[in-house]
Amino acid sequence: MEKVLRKKSLLIEIPEKIMRETFGWLSERGNTREGCVRAYVLKHPYMIDKDLTIENLIAVNVWLNRWKEDDENRVQDFRELDLMFEKEGIYYLVETKRDRKYTPGWRQLGHVIECFRSDFGRNKAVYEDFIPVLVTTSDKIEEIKTYWIDLDFSPFLST
Repeated sequence: MEKVLRKKSLLIEIPEKIMRETFGWLSERGNTREGCVRAYVLKHPYMIDKDLTIENLIAVNVWLNRWKEDDENRVQDFRELDLMFEKEGIYYLVETKRDRKYTPGWRQLGHVIECFRSDFGRNKAVYEDFIPVLVTTSDKIEEIKTYWIDLDFSPFLST
């Protein structure tokens, strides 16, 4: 299986203030915090792509498999992806995290990319491209920030 080295990726940061205004006390409750980020993305998918709508949502909490190269019937690894959107053959692989958790988010997306390629290849599913998207929150900003990053996933795949 070829390792992903570089991939253009999207980082979206949402101010914590917006999360509190939108979800109130729920945005401060343990594991619910990350669920609120997912809900915010579902309400505002155009943050990812200006023409993306809820109709483009493929699935929530998607499990993808990386199949063993020498035994196509055995799974070598599997990962959960928070949200998957598709528009015109481009798949948006969305991982959500709270509190600027960049490294765990990119690591998860690196493994998801391997699983996406493996699963789609095994099932002969056709796609034009895929875009890894990390959506996180920050108390350091006042408005939503979007960054395109040419990211090297190699360091994340070795762990």
